[in-house]
Amino acid sequence: MCYVYLLVSVSHPNQHYIGMTRDLKKRVQDHNIGRSKHTAKFAPWMLAAYFAFAQEKTAIAFERYLKSGSGKTFLKRHLLPESSLRFSSAKATADSSATYLWASVGCRWAKAARIGLKVC
Repeated sequence: MCYVYLLVSVSHPNQHYIGMTRDLKKRVQDHNIGRSKHTAKFAPWMLAAYFAFAQEKTAIAFERYLKSGSGKTFLKRHLLPESSLRFSSAKATADSSATYLWASVGCRWAKAARIGLKVC
């Protein structure tokens, strides 16, 4: 299983990082103890979202999308803390929040279909 993840800096909330790994827990720990030179300056980090993929090539394509211009717009609109306030006000479980997120995205995430993802 490959994971694409979004980290948000606790100390600098406007800083975020997108990455991919096979061991999500270890990778987040690595970011928080400074093993990555790209993220050490803004530690500690909070895991804001992650996506699991069975195939590595799909995960790579999704990570590349999130780092593109339209992917950054998607992140700002749907996944970054400022836009996720609607989830905390609903007091939903993590699973139902994810379901709500996917439902709110709908067909606007057309690029996902091009890389083989199916939007619920």
